[in-house]
Amino acid sequence: MDRSTLSSAVVARAAGVTYRQLDYWVRCGLYPDVVRAPGSGSARRWHHRHVAVTAVYASLQRMGAGMEVCARVASWLVDLEGPWSGHLVVAPDGSLGDADTREAWLVDLHWCWSHAEPARALACAL
Repeated sequence: MDRSTLSSAVVARAAGVTYRQLDYWVRCGLYPDVVRAPGSGSARRWHHRHVAVTAVYASLQRMGAGMEVCARVASWLVDLEGPWSGHLVVAPDGSLGDADTREAWLVDLHWCWSHAEPARALACAL
């Protein structure tokens, strides 16, 4: 087992979501780069940045964003290098950037990334 990766349970706990929610998001295709172990029923392995990505999804869903919005944000987050800072402005149609902030969702990227650092330390310590 790769000691630099995390279990699904650790990612879910660090990001503040349930294992079922995390599994659902994987099945919906929100994590195109998650490390999948071979075979049926085998454990997934995650990198610490997935904790931050999961925290973004959780923040968006708590604010009322649907799966379509999360999927559009997912395609952008895949290429975003960490550590993250600033805010992500997400319009109701899932577009990013200069949306009318009265109708857009504002995600604190630094707060989301801060959830990834303890998970990274945990992975390195194991």
